Order: sequence, then C-alpha cells, then structure tokens
Amino acid sequence: MNPNNNQDITTSSAALLGRHPPRFSTAVYRFKQPKDLAPLKFRSDGRKFLTFDQVGAFLEFLEATGRDRLIPYIALQALAGLRIMEMLRLDFTENLNLSEPSIIVEGQVKNTHSLRKIPIPDLLADILAEHQLGIDEHRKFGTRHSYYHALDRALRAWMKPRPIEPKGLRRTISCEADLGGWAGVAVERYLGHAPRSVREAHYTAEGDQLYEMMSSLVVRRINEKMADYCEKRHEKRHDRKVVTLKAVA
Repeated sequence: MNPNNNQDITTSSAALLGRHPPRFSTAVYRFKQPKDLAPLKFRSDGRKFLTFDQVGAFLEFLEATGRDRLIPYIALQALAGLRIMEMLRLDFTENLNLSEPSIIVEGQVKNTHSLRKIPIPDLLADILAEHQLGIDEHRKFGTRHSYYHALDRALRAWMKPRPIEPKGLRRTISCEADLGGWAGVAVERYLGHAPRSVREAHYTAEGDQLYEMMSSLVVRRINEKMADYCEKRHEKRHDRKVVTLKAVA
C-alpha cells in the first residue's frame, strides 16, 4: 500500500493469534484505521516520520490488538524522544517521577556519556502510571534486538508496507517542531542533542531555567497536539469502568 493513501489499515484475527495469514487471506478484520488519518510525512532528507496524530492512531491499534506491553515503550520514543537504548536502560524505580512528571535519561550515546532531566507530556505520564512498569516487566524484552523486532512486527501489522523503521519513532518531536515553527534549543536539549555551536554550549539556559523552557516550549506543544487522543482514551477508560460496574452489579 502506498503510505500516501488514506486507506483502511487492518490486521487479521489470524495475525492477532501470532500466525501469519495467507497472502490472499479473506479473514474478517477486527481493526480499521481511521479514514481521516493524515498521509505519512517525509522529512527534507527523505526519511519518514509519524505525526502526533499517527502516533495516536498507532497507540490505538496496539491497544485494540492486544499489544499493550509495547505501548509505554513506544510512547517514550515518540512523546519523549528517547533513543531505543536510552529507553531500555531507563530505571523506572529511580528515574521516573510521576508527581512532576519527569524522567532522568542517562546512558552512553555515541561513546559520550549523556545525562538529562526532562519533563514529560501528560499522556506519557498517564500511560506510565497505568502500566506501572517494574524491573521484571521492563526486562521482558531483554535486548535492543528483541524489542526492535517486536516493534517491527507491530509496525508491519499496522501498516503495509512498514511506515518507518523502529528507531524512526524518535523523529516525531523534531519533525513536528520543524513543521509547526517551534523548533529551537529547547527541542534540541529535550532530545539530548549536543550543542551545535559555542553560543548554544555556553550562552543558553541551563538547569531549572532549561527545564522550564522545555516544559513551556516542548511539552506544552505535545500536550496540545495529543489532546484529542487523550480525551478519547479517557472516554474509553470510563466506558470500561461502567461496563465492569454493571457486570459486578
């Protein structure tokens, strides 16, 4: 399928059971992508990325098809801009603060030690609180290889051909910032990019001031972009609670 076409994207019930359906399968499909989903975007360098709307659609697909364990990791990539290894190294018991909410990202990136504290969007905080990832749960993927392939399978089930490579989820914030006119130092520091000039390295905000800049210039924008998805998510959660209460009664 051409990614620029707004066609229904579906997955078969056979795929949900972990089996590969025949090439010309006529199986009944259980999930349909919204018809108004925007076409896939391309960066100026030709690499693909997902818009925030498409990230929301992908998260809906994961929930609808029982791939819930991928949701917090994909949200960390797309909504906080974490690299795959940064995400897999994240210590949820030590580096996650849901009261702010914020995370401390630490690791080795391209042979350089990286450490940053970033505020996180409301949706991401809500997802992390709901899934309550512990050490055992976090280690289920084990390695970058196993996570990469799990995400690759999910992307191929969601859209054919695969819309982006797994590490491409991290491009959402920077590309949306470029398109929306809010790119700048706050976005660069949020994503853990090294300063590009002496001015950036020595004459820009640091510490609490930088944290506030990221909150107002980056996280606020993400919250605005994901507002519709958040509202739908809360409505679904409310409906599930009502159904549960009726069943108990």
